[in-house]
Amino acid sequence: MNYVVETASGRLLGESAGPVSVWRGIPFAAPPVGELRGRAPQPVTPWGGVRDATRFGFIAPQDDQRTSGIMTKAGGPEQNEDCLNLNVWSPGAPSSVGGRPLRPVLVWFHGGANVSGASSVPDYDGASLSARGDLVVVTANYRLGALGFGDFSSFGRGASRAGRSGLAGRDGFDSNVALRDAVAALEWLRVNIAAFGGDPTRVMIMGESAGAAMVTTLLATPAAAGLFRGAIAESPPVTTVYGRERSAARAREILDELGIETSEVARLREVPTSLIVRASSAVLARNARDRPGTLAFGQVVDGSYLPQHPLDAFESGRTHAVPFLIGTNDDESTLFKRADPPLLPTSVDLMMKALENADDVSRHNILGTYPRPHSSRAALDFATNWTFRQPVLRAAGGHAAHAARAASDAGTGGRARRTVPRAHTFVYQYGFASRIERLLGLGATHGSEIPLVFGTLGGPIGKVLGVLGPRRTIRRLSAEVQDAWIAFVRAGDPGTPGHAWAPHHEGRSVHRFTADGGHDVAELEPEKREAWSTLVWPR
Repeated sequence: MNYVVETASGRLLGESAGPVSVWRGIPFAAPPVGELRGRAPQPVTPWGGVRDATRFGFIAPQDDQRTSGIMTKAGGPEQNEDCLNLNVWSPGAPSSVGGRPLRPVLVWFHGGANVSGASSVPDYDGASLSARGDLVVVTANYRLGALGFGDFSSFGRGASRAGRSGLAGRDGFDSNVALRDAVAALEWLRVNIAAFGGDPTRVMIMGESAGAAMVTTLLATPAAAGLFRGAIAESPPVTTVYGRERSAARAREILDELGIETSEVARLREVPTSLIVRASSAVLARNARDRPGTLAFGQVVDGSYLPQHPLDAFESGRTHAVPFLIGTNDDESTLFKRADPPLLPTSVDLMMKALENADDVSRHNILGTYPRPHSSRAALDFATNWTFRQPVLRAAGGHAAHAARAASDAGTGGRARRTVPRAHTFVYQYGFASRIERLLGLGATHGSEIPLVFGTLGGPIGKVLGVLGPRRTIRRLSAEVQDAWIAFVRAGDPGTPGHAWAPHHEGRSVHRFTADGGHDVAELEPEKREAWSTLVWPR
Protein backbone atom coordinates (compact mmCIF):
# COMPACT_ATOMS: atom_id res chain seq x y z
CA MET A 1 0.00 0.00 0.00
CA ASN A 2 1.27 3.49 -0.89
CA TYR A 3 1.83 5.81 2.07
CA VAL A 4 3.45 8.64 0.12
CA VAL A 5 1.72 12.03 0.15
CA GLU A 6 2.59 15.17 -1.80
CA THR A 7 2.78 18.42 0.15
CA ALA A 8 3.92 21.90 -0.82
CA SER A 9 7.12 21.18 1.11
CA GLY A 10 7.81 17.87 -0.62
CA ARG A 11 6.80 14.23 -0.62
CA LEU A 12 6.47 12.27 2.65
CA LEU A 13 6.54 8.53 3.34
CA GLY A 14 4.30 7.40 6.19
CA GLU A 15 3.19 4.01 7.42
CA SER A 16 0.25 2.04 8.76
CA ALA A 17 -0.71 2.42 12.43
CA GLY A 18 -3.49 -0.13 12.80
CA PRO A 19 -6.72 1.35 11.44
CA VAL A 20 -5.07 4.59 10.36
CA SER A 21 -2.04 5.92 8.51
CA VAL A 22 0.56 8.04 10.27
CA TRP A 23 3.28 10.48 9.23
CA ARG A 24 5.71 11.58 11.92
CA GLY A 25 8.32 14.28 12.32
CA ILE A 26 7.07 16.53 9.52
CA PRO A 27 8.90 19.89 9.58
CA PHE A 28 6.52 22.84 9.41
CA ALA A 29 9.21 25.53 9.69
CA ALA A 30 12.92 25.97 9.13
CA PRO A 31 15.22 24.81 11.94
CA PRO A 32 15.30 27.72 14.47
CA VAL A 33 19.06 27.52 14.92
CA GLY A 34 21.99 29.87 14.51
CA GLU A 35 20.76 33.30 13.47
CA LEU A 36 17.17 32.03 13.68
CA ARG A 37 17.43 31.30 17.40
CA GLY A 38 14.95 33.60 19.14
CA ARG A 39 13.35 34.63 15.86
CA ALA A 40 9.89 34.05 14.45
CA PRO A 41 9.67 30.71 12.62
CA GLN A 42 10.63 30.86 8.96
CA PRO A 43 9.16 28.77 6.11
CA VAL A 44 10.57 25.30 5.73
CA THR A 45 12.85 24.79 2.74
CA PRO A 46 11.23 22.28 0.34
CA TRP A 47 13.09 19.00 0.00
CA GLY A 48 13.66 16.78 -3.01
CA GLY A 49 12.79 13.13 -3.28
CA VAL A 50 10.71 11.31 -0.66
CA ARG A 51 11.29 12.21 3.00
CA ASP A 52 11.00 9.41 5.55
CA ALA A 53 8.17 10.33 7.96
CA THR A 54 7.96 7.05 9.84
CA ARG A 55 9.85 8.24 12.92
CA PHE A 56 9.18 11.09 15.33
CA GLY A 57 11.28 14.20 14.92
CA PHE A 58 13.44 15.94 17.50
CA ILE A 59 11.76 17.37 20.60
CA ALA A 60 12.44 20.78 22.12
CA PRO A 61 15.44 21.03 24.48
CA GLN A 62 14.30 20.61 28.09
CA ASP A 63 15.48 19.55 31.53
CA ASP A 64 15.49 15.74 31.68
CA GLN A 65 15.80 15.81 35.46
CA ARG A 66 12.51 17.68 35.74
CA THR A 67 10.70 15.14 33.57
CA SER A 68 12.63 12.12 34.94
CA GLY A 69 13.82 11.51 31.39
CA ILE A 70 10.32 10.41 30.37
CA MET A 71 10.46 12.40 27.11
CA THR A 72 13.68 10.89 25.80
CA LYS A 73 14.10 7.51 27.52
CA ALA A 74 13.63 4.10 25.91
CA GLY A 75 14.95 5.22 22.54
CA GLY A 76 12.46 8.05 22.15
CA PRO A 77 13.11 11.22 20.17
CA GLU A 78 16.26 13.16 20.97
CA GLN A 79 16.36 16.78 22.02
CA ASN A 80 17.44 19.32 19.44
CA GLU A 81 16.63 22.91 18.60
CA ASP A 82 15.47 21.63 15.21
CA CYS A 83 12.19 20.64 16.88
CA LEU A 84 9.51 22.40 14.82
CA ASN A 85 7.76 19.32 13.52
CA LEU A 86 4.34 17.73 13.69
CA ASN A 87 2.68 14.32 13.33
CA VAL A 88 -0.46 13.36 11.39
CA TRP A 89 -2.85 10.41 11.85
CA SER A 90 -5.48 9.91 9.16
CA PRO A 91 -8.07 7.15 8.64
CA GLY A 92 -7.27 4.91 5.71
CA ALA A 93 -4.35 5.20 3.31
CA PRO A 94 -3.52 8.21 1.12
CA SER A 95 -4.85 6.35 -1.90
CA SER A 96 -8.36 6.56 -0.36
CA VAL A 97 -8.25 10.33 0.14
CA GLY A 98 -9.42 11.26 -3.34
CA GLY A 99 -12.49 9.06 -3.13
CA ARG A 100 -13.82 10.47 0.15
CA PRO A 101 -14.86 13.89 1.45
CA LEU A 102 -12.16 15.67 3.40
CA ARG A 103 -12.31 15.02 7.14
CA PRO A 104 -12.35 17.41 10.11
CA VAL A 105 -8.93 18.12 11.62
CA LEU A 106 -7.98 18.22 15.32
CA VAL A 107 -4.62 19.81 16.25
CA TRP A 108 -3.11 19.07 19.70
CA PHE A 109 -0.64 21.22 21.65
CA HIS A 110 1.05 19.43 24.56
CA GLY A 111 1.45 20.67 28.12
CA GLY A 112 4.49 20.92 30.40
CA ALA A 113 4.54 24.33 32.14
CA ASN A 114 6.12 25.84 28.98
CA VAL A 115 9.41 24.12 29.82
CA SER A 116 8.84 20.43 29.01
CA GLY A 117 6.75 18.07 26.90
CA ALA A 118 6.57 16.82 23.33
CA SER A 119 4.06 15.93 20.63
CA SER A 120 5.46 12.39 20.51
CA VAL A 121 4.45 11.34 24.05
CA PRO A 122 2.68 7.93 23.74
CA ASP A 123 -0.39 9.18 25.63
CA TYR A 124 -0.97 11.62 22.73
CA ASP A 125 -0.98 8.92 20.06
CA GLY A 126 -3.74 9.97 17.67
CA ALA A 127 -4.65 6.58 16.19
CA SER A 128 -7.65 5.74 18.40
CA LEU A 129 -9.18 9.21 18.23
CA SER A 130 -8.63 9.39 14.48
CA ALA A 131 -10.21 6.01 13.81
CA ARG A 132 -13.15 6.42 16.19
CA GLY A 133 -14.06 9.89 14.98
CA ASP A 134 -13.03 9.59 11.33
CA LEU A 135 -10.82 12.63 11.98
CA VAL A 136 -7.36 13.73 10.96
CA VAL A 137 -5.44 14.18 14.23
CA VAL A 138 -2.29 16.31 14.42
CA THR A 139 0.16 16.78 17.31
CA ALA A 140 2.69 19.62 17.10
CA ASN A 141 5.86 20.73 18.87
CA TYR A 142 6.83 24.28 19.81
CA ARG A 143 9.93 25.79 21.41
CA LEU A 144 10.17 25.63 25.22
CA GLY A 145 11.73 27.44 28.15
CA ALA A 146 13.93 30.44 27.43
CA LEU A 147 14.22 29.39 23.78
CA GLY A 148 10.45 29.61 23.28
CA PHE A 149 9.11 31.82 26.05
CA GLY A 150 12.04 34.06 26.96
CA ASP A 151 11.27 37.62 25.87
CA PHE A 152 14.60 39.12 24.82
CA SER A 153 12.97 41.50 22.34
CA SER A 154 13.63 44.64 24.41
CA PHE A 155 17.39 44.05 24.60
CA GLY A 156 20.25 44.78 22.22
CA ARG A 157 20.68 46.91 19.13
CA GLY A 158 17.77 45.36 17.26
CA ALA A 159 15.26 45.73 20.08
CA SER A 160 11.67 46.31 19.03
CA ARG A 161 9.63 48.57 21.29
CA ALA A 162 6.83 49.38 18.88
CA GLY A 163 5.33 48.33 15.59
CA ARG A 164 2.46 46.20 14.40
CA SER A 165 4.45 43.03 13.78
CA GLY A 166 6.27 42.71 17.10
CA LEU A 167 9.32 41.62 15.10
CA ALA A 168 12.79 42.56 16.21
CA GLY A 169 15.44 44.38 14.24
CA ARG A 170 18.34 42.77 12.41
CA ASP A 171 20.31 41.96 15.57
CA GLY A 172 17.42 41.47 17.97
CA PHE A 173 14.99 38.83 19.12
CA ASP A 174 11.28 38.43 18.47
CA SER A 175 8.55 38.30 21.09
CA ASN A 176 6.24 35.31 21.63
CA VAL A 177 8.38 32.84 19.70
CA ALA A 178 6.49 29.73 20.88
CA LEU A 179 3.14 31.34 20.08
CA ARG A 180 4.42 32.12 16.60
CA ASP A 181 5.48 28.46 16.30
CA ALA A 182 1.89 27.37 16.93
CA VAL A 183 0.60 29.82 14.33
CA ALA A 184 3.22 28.60 11.85
CA ALA A 185 2.06 25.00 12.36
CA LEU A 186 -1.53 26.02 11.68
CA GLU A 187 -0.47 27.97 8.58
CA TRP A 188 1.41 24.93 7.26
CA LEU A 189 -1.62 22.75 7.88
CA ARG A 190 -3.93 25.17 6.07
CA VAL A 191 -1.81 24.68 2.93
CA ASN A 192 -1.01 20.98 3.28
CA ILE A 193 -3.54 19.07 5.39
CA ALA A 194 -5.73 18.20 2.40
CA ALA A 195 -2.92 15.92 1.20
CA PHE A 196 -3.60 13.78 4.28
CA GLY A 197 -7.38 13.83 3.81
CA GLY A 198 -8.01 16.77 6.16
CA ASP A 199 -10.30 19.70 5.47
CA PRO A 200 -8.38 23.00 5.93
CA THR A 201 -11.68 24.81 6.58
CA ARG A 202 -12.60 22.47 9.45
CA VAL A 203 -9.61 22.69 11.77
CA MET A 204 -10.02 22.72 15.55
CA ILE A 205 -7.27 23.23 18.09
CA MET A 206 -6.91 21.43 21.42
CA GLY A 207 -4.46 21.35 24.29
CA GLU A 208 -4.03 20.48 27.94
CA SER A 209 -2.38 22.52 30.71
CA ALA A 210 0.27 24.75 29.10
CA GLY A 211 -0.92 23.47 25.73
CA ALA A 212 -4.44 24.57 26.66
CA ALA A 213 -3.05 27.99 27.62
CA MET A 214 -1.57 28.04 24.12
CA VAL A 215 -5.12 27.46 22.86
CA THR A 216 -6.66 30.24 24.95
CA THR A 217 -3.87 32.59 23.86
CA LEU A 218 -4.39 31.69 20.19
CA LEU A 219 -8.01 32.69 20.66
CA ALA A 220 -6.73 36.20 21.46
CA THR A 221 -4.02 36.32 18.78
CA PRO A 222 -4.92 38.34 15.66
CA ALA A 223 -2.47 36.39 13.47
CA ALA A 224 -4.41 33.17 14.21
CA ALA A 225 -7.69 34.52 12.83
CA GLY A 226 -9.20 32.13 10.29
CA LEU A 227 -6.75 29.30 11.01
CA PHE A 228 -9.18 27.30 13.15
CA ARG A 229 -12.92 27.13 13.62
CA GLY A 230 -13.14 25.88 17.20
CA ALA A 231 -11.08 25.26 20.33
CA ILE A 232 -10.83 22.76 23.20
CA ALA A 233 -8.90 23.75 26.33
CA GLU A 234 -8.37 21.11 29.02
CA SER A 235 -7.25 22.64 32.34
CA PRO A 236 -5.66 25.81 30.92
CA PRO A 237 -3.77 28.15 33.27
CA VAL A 238 -5.29 31.08 31.38
CA THR A 239 -3.58 33.75 33.47
CA THR A 240 0.02 32.62 32.82
CA VAL A 241 0.49 35.40 30.26
CA TYR A 242 2.48 38.39 31.42
CA GLY A 243 3.37 41.99 30.59
CA ARG A 244 6.55 43.26 28.94
CA GLU A 245 8.17 44.43 32.17
CA ARG A 246 7.75 41.14 34.03
CA SER A 247 8.75 39.04 31.01
CA ALA A 248 11.85 41.16 30.41
CA ALA A 249 12.84 40.70 34.06
CA ARG A 250 12.81 36.92 33.71
CA ALA A 251 14.75 37.17 30.44
CA ARG A 252 17.31 39.35 32.18
CA GLU A 253 17.69 36.62 34.83
CA ILE A 254 18.44 34.11 32.07
CA LEU A 255 21.17 36.37 30.72
CA ASP A 256 22.55 36.86 34.23
CA GLU A 257 22.76 33.10 34.70
CA LEU A 258 24.75 32.91 31.46
CA GLY A 259 26.96 35.92 32.20
CA ILE A 260 25.65 37.97 29.28
CA GLU A 261 24.93 41.71 29.42
CA THR A 262 21.61 42.84 27.95
CA SER A 263 23.49 45.03 25.47
CA GLU A 264 25.23 41.88 24.21
CA VAL A 265 22.12 39.73 23.89
CA ALA A 266 23.22 38.57 20.44
CA ARG A 267 25.76 36.38 22.26
CA LEU A 268 22.84 34.21 23.35
CA ARG A 269 22.94 32.66 19.88
CA GLU A 270 26.41 31.28 20.61
CA VAL A 271 25.53 29.56 23.89
CA PRO A 272 25.07 25.75 23.85
CA THR A 273 21.45 24.73 24.32
CA SER A 274 22.35 22.65 27.39
CA LEU A 275 23.49 25.79 29.22
CA ILE A 276 20.33 27.67 28.24
CA VAL A 277 18.21 24.78 29.53
CA ARG A 278 20.17 24.80 32.78
CA ALA A 279 19.65 28.55 33.14
CA SER A 280 15.93 28.12 32.43
CA SER A 281 15.67 25.54 35.22
CA ALA A 282 17.40 27.87 37.69
CA VAL A 283 15.07 30.75 36.84
CA LEU A 284 12.04 28.43 36.99
CA ALA A 285 12.97 27.25 40.50
CA ARG A 286 13.68 30.76 41.78
CA ASN A 287 10.43 32.12 40.37
CA ALA A 288 8.42 29.30 41.98
CA ARG A 289 9.85 30.20 45.38
CA ASP A 290 9.73 33.99 45.06
CA ARG A 291 6.53 34.46 43.05
CA PRO A 292 4.24 31.53 43.87
CA GLY A 293 1.26 31.12 41.62
CA THR A 294 3.10 32.36 38.51
CA LEU A 295 5.25 30.69 35.87
CA ALA A 296 8.72 31.87 34.99
CA PHE A 297 7.95 31.54 31.29
CA GLY A 298 4.74 32.50 29.52
CA GLN A 299 3.42 34.36 26.52
CA VAL A 300 3.89 38.13 26.69
CA VAL A 301 1.41 40.91 26.00
CA ASP A 302 3.72 42.78 23.65
CA GLY A 303 1.13 45.23 22.32
CA SER A 304 1.55 43.95 18.77
CA TYR A 305 1.57 40.21 18.10
CA LEU A 306 -0.43 39.66 21.31
CA PRO A 307 -2.08 43.04 21.90
CA GLN A 308 -4.19 42.11 24.92
CA HIS A 309 -4.12 39.67 27.82
CA PRO A 310 -6.27 36.65 26.85
CA LEU A 311 -8.42 36.97 29.98
CA ASP A 312 -9.15 40.61 29.10
CA ALA A 313 -9.87 39.58 25.52
CA PHE A 314 -12.36 36.96 26.69
CA GLU A 315 -14.14 39.38 28.99
CA SER A 316 -14.26 42.20 26.44
CA GLY A 317 -15.39 40.08 23.50
CA ARG A 318 -12.16 40.27 21.51
CA THR A 319 -11.43 36.56 21.20
CA HIS A 320 -12.10 34.77 17.91
CA ALA A 321 -15.80 33.96 17.72
CA VAL A 322 -15.59 30.18 17.43
CA PRO A 323 -17.16 27.31 19.40
CA PHE A 324 -15.28 26.72 22.64
CA LEU A 325 -15.08 23.68 24.95
CA ILE A 326 -13.19 24.29 28.19
CA GLY A 327 -12.98 22.69 31.62
CA THR A 328 -10.99 21.52 34.62
CA ASN A 329 -10.58 18.47 36.84
CA ASP A 330 -11.83 18.21 40.41
CA ASP A 331 -8.41 17.87 42.05
CA GLU A 332 -6.00 19.61 39.69
CA SER A 333 -3.44 20.64 42.29
CA THR A 334 -2.84 17.27 43.99
CA LEU A 335 -0.40 16.30 41.22
CA PHE A 336 1.80 19.24 42.24
CA LYS A 337 1.75 19.00 46.03
CA ARG A 338 5.20 17.40 46.19
CA ALA A 339 6.61 19.06 43.08
CA ASP A 340 10.10 20.55 43.27
CA PRO A 341 10.09 23.38 42.40
CA PRO A 342 6.51 24.07 43.58
CA LEU A 343 4.84 25.22 40.38
CA LEU A 344 1.51 25.78 42.17
CA PRO A 345 0.86 27.42 45.57
CA THR A 346 -0.11 24.12 47.21
CA SER A 347 1.07 24.90 50.76
CA VAL A 348 -0.38 27.37 53.24
CA ASP A 349 2.77 29.51 53.10
CA LEU A 350 2.75 29.65 49.31
CA MET A 351 -0.99 30.38 49.29
CA MET A 352 -0.57 33.35 51.62
CA LYS A 353 2.39 34.62 49.63
CA ALA A 354 0.42 34.38 46.38
CA LEU A 355 -2.31 36.50 47.97
CA GLU A 356 0.08 39.19 49.26
CA ASN A 357 -0.54 41.49 46.30
CA ALA A 358 -4.26 40.79 46.03
CA ASP A 359 -6.66 43.54 47.05
CA ASP A 360 -7.99 43.30 50.61
CA VAL A 361 -11.56 42.53 49.55
CA SER A 362 -10.56 39.64 47.28
CA ARG A 363 -8.16 38.19 49.85
CA HIS A 364 -10.81 38.34 52.59
CA ASN A 365 -13.53 36.85 50.40
CA ILE A 366 -11.38 34.03 49.04
CA LEU A 367 -10.08 32.93 52.44
CA GLY A 368 -13.60 33.26 53.82
CA THR A 369 -14.79 30.38 51.63
CA TYR A 370 -12.73 27.94 53.73
CA PRO A 371 -13.80 26.89 57.25
CA ARG A 372 -10.09 26.28 57.99
CA PRO A 373 -8.16 28.58 55.63
CA HIS A 374 -4.78 27.64 57.12
CA SER A 375 -5.16 23.92 56.47
CA SER A 376 -3.38 21.88 53.79
CA ARG A 377 -6.74 20.94 52.29
CA ALA A 378 -7.63 24.61 51.86
CA ALA A 379 -4.25 25.29 50.24
CA LEU A 380 -4.72 22.51 47.70
CA ASP A 381 -8.19 23.74 46.81
CA PHE A 382 -6.87 27.30 46.59
CA ALA A 383 -4.14 26.21 44.16
CA THR A 384 -6.72 24.52 41.92
CA ASN A 385 -8.91 27.63 41.88
CA TRP A 386 -6.03 30.11 41.54
CA THR A 387 -4.34 28.32 38.65
CA PHE A 388 -7.17 26.65 36.78
CA ARG A 389 -10.83 26.75 37.80
CA GLN A 390 -11.55 30.43 38.40
CA PRO A 391 -9.64 31.70 35.34
CA VAL A 392 -11.41 29.03 33.28
CA LEU A 393 -14.83 30.15 34.50
CA ARG A 394 -13.94 33.78 33.78
CA ALA A 395 -12.79 32.91 30.26
CA ALA A 396 -15.84 30.73 29.59
CA GLY A 397 -18.22 33.38 30.87
CA GLY A 398 -16.69 36.06 28.70
CA HIS A 399 -16.60 33.92 25.58
CA ALA A 400 -20.18 32.76 26.13
CA ALA A 401 -21.39 36.34 26.49
CA HIS A 402 -19.74 37.63 23.34
CA ALA A 403 -18.74 34.93 20.85
CA ALA A 404 -22.15 33.49 19.94
CA ARG A 405 -23.49 36.97 19.25
CA ALA A 406 -20.37 37.92 17.27
CA ALA A 407 -20.69 34.81 15.13
CA SER A 408 -24.34 35.46 14.37
CA ASP A 409 -23.64 39.14 13.67
CA ALA A 410 -20.73 38.41 11.34
CA GLY A 411 -22.99 38.55 8.33
CA THR A 412 -23.32 35.97 5.59
CA GLY A 413 -25.46 37.93 3.18
CA GLY A 414 -28.39 35.63 3.83
CA ARG A 415 -26.40 32.58 2.76
CA ALA A 416 -26.34 29.46 4.91
CA ARG A 417 -23.12 29.07 6.89
CA ARG A 418 -22.10 25.50 6.24
CA THR A 419 -18.62 25.20 7.73
CA VAL A 420 -18.80 27.46 10.80
CA PRO A 421 -20.99 26.17 13.66
CA ARG A 422 -22.61 28.56 16.11
CA ALA A 423 -20.03 29.82 18.57
CA HIS A 424 -21.47 28.34 21.75
CA THR A 425 -19.31 27.81 24.82
CA PHE A 426 -19.41 24.54 26.73
CA VAL A 427 -17.84 23.90 30.14
CA TYR A 428 -17.00 20.49 31.62
CA GLN A 429 -15.83 19.33 35.03
CA TYR A 430 -13.94 16.03 35.11
CA GLY A 431 -14.54 14.26 38.42
CA PHE A 432 -13.62 10.63 37.80
CA ALA A 433 -10.77 9.12 39.83
CA SER A 434 -9.58 5.55 39.39
CA ARG A 435 -8.85 3.36 42.40
CA ILE A 436 -5.11 3.99 42.25
CA GLU A 437 -5.69 7.76 42.14
CA ARG A 438 -7.91 7.58 45.19
CA LEU A 439 -5.44 5.30 46.99
CA LEU A 440 -2.63 7.81 46.35
CA GLY A 441 -4.77 10.74 47.48
CA LEU A 442 -4.75 12.31 44.02
CA GLY A 443 -8.43 12.19 43.14
CA ALA A 444 -9.30 13.44 39.67
CA THR A 445 -5.95 15.11 39.27
CA HIS A 446 -4.34 17.26 36.61
CA GLY A 447 -4.02 15.53 33.23
CA SER A 448 -5.77 12.33 34.26
CA GLU A 449 -8.39 12.78 31.53
CA ILE A 450 -5.81 12.73 28.71
CA PRO A 451 -5.69 8.95 28.06
CA LEU A 452 -9.49 8.84 28.09
CA VAL A 453 -9.66 11.62 25.49
CA PHE A 454 -7.08 10.00 23.22
CA GLY A 455 -8.17 6.43 23.93
CA THR A 456 -4.56 5.62 24.91
CA LEU A 457 -5.46 3.46 27.89
CA GLY A 458 -2.42 1.30 27.13
CA GLY A 459 -0.06 4.27 27.28
CA PRO A 460 2.07 5.26 30.29
CA ILE A 461 -0.60 7.34 32.06
CA GLY A 462 -3.43 5.05 30.98
CA LYS A 463 -1.70 1.99 32.40
CA VAL A 464 -1.22 3.68 35.75
CA LEU A 465 -4.87 4.75 35.89
CA GLY A 466 -6.05 1.22 35.14
CA VAL A 467 -3.66 -0.74 37.35
CA LEU A 468 -6.33 -1.28 40.03
CA GLY A 469 -9.34 -0.53 37.83
CA PRO A 470 -12.20 -0.26 37.53
CA ARG A 471 -11.18 -1.02 33.93
CA ARG A 472 -14.70 -1.46 32.57
CA THR A 473 -15.71 1.95 33.94
CA ILE A 474 -12.57 3.55 32.53
CA ARG A 475 -13.23 2.11 29.06
CA ARG A 476 -16.88 3.18 29.12
CA LEU A 477 -16.06 6.69 30.29
CA SER A 478 -13.29 6.98 27.72
CA ALA A 479 -15.75 6.14 24.95
CA GLU A 480 -18.19 8.76 26.25
CA VAL A 481 -15.54 11.47 26.54
CA GLN A 482 -14.09 10.65 23.12
CA ASP A 483 -17.53 10.76 21.52
CA ALA A 484 -18.25 14.16 23.10
CA TRP A 485 -14.95 15.62 21.88
CA ILE A 486 -15.49 14.11 18.42
CA ALA A 487 -19.01 15.56 18.22
CA PHE A 488 -17.63 18.96 19.16
CA VAL A 489 -14.94 18.77 16.48
CA ARG A 490 -17.53 17.83 13.90
CA ALA A 491 -20.40 20.17 14.79
CA GLY A 492 -19.32 22.59 17.50
CA ASP A 493 -21.53 20.84 20.06
CA PRO A 494 -20.31 17.99 22.32
CA GLY A 495 -23.79 16.56 22.75
CA THR A 496 -24.33 12.98 21.61
CA PRO A 497 -27.43 10.75 21.56
CA GLY A 498 -28.46 10.30 25.18
CA HIS A 499 -25.88 12.81 26.43
CA ALA A 500 -27.03 16.34 25.72
CA TRP A 501 -24.94 19.35 26.81
CA ALA A 502 -26.39 22.75 27.62
CA PRO A 503 -24.32 25.74 26.48
CA HIS A 504 -22.63 27.67 29.25
CA HIS A 505 -24.11 31.05 30.17
CA GLU A 506 -23.40 33.46 33.04
CA GLY A 507 -21.53 30.83 35.06
CA ARG A 508 -24.28 28.24 34.66
CA SER A 509 -24.53 24.90 32.86
CA VAL A 510 -21.53 22.65 33.42
CA HIS A 511 -21.24 19.08 32.16
CA ARG A 512 -19.80 16.90 34.89
CA PHE A 513 -18.06 13.55 34.27
CA THR A 514 -18.05 10.96 37.06
CA ALA A 515 -17.86 7.17 37.25
CA ASP A 516 -21.54 7.14 36.30
CA GLY A 517 -20.91 9.09 33.11
CA GLY A 518 -21.61 12.67 32.13
CA HIS A 519 -24.52 14.89 33.16
CA ASP A 520 -25.30 18.59 33.31
CA VAL A 521 -25.22 20.47 36.61
CA ALA A 522 -26.43 24.00 37.23
CA GLU A 523 -23.09 25.54 38.24
CA LEU A 524 -19.88 24.93 40.17
CA GLU A 525 -19.52 26.27 43.71
CA PRO A 526 -21.22 29.64 43.09
CA GLU A 527 -20.03 31.04 46.41
CA LYS A 528 -16.41 30.54 45.37
CA ARG A 529 -17.02 32.03 41.94
CA GLU A 530 -18.45 35.12 43.60
CA ALA A 531 -15.57 35.33 46.12
CA TRP A 532 -13.00 35.22 43.32
CA SER A 533 -14.87 37.61 41.01
CA THR A 534 -12.82 40.71 41.88
CA LEU A 535 -9.35 39.16 41.91
CA VAL A 536 -6.74 40.42 39.45
CA TRP A 537 -3.98 37.86 38.88
CA PRO A 538 -0.30 38.92 38.70
CA ARG A 539 0.78 40.22 35.33
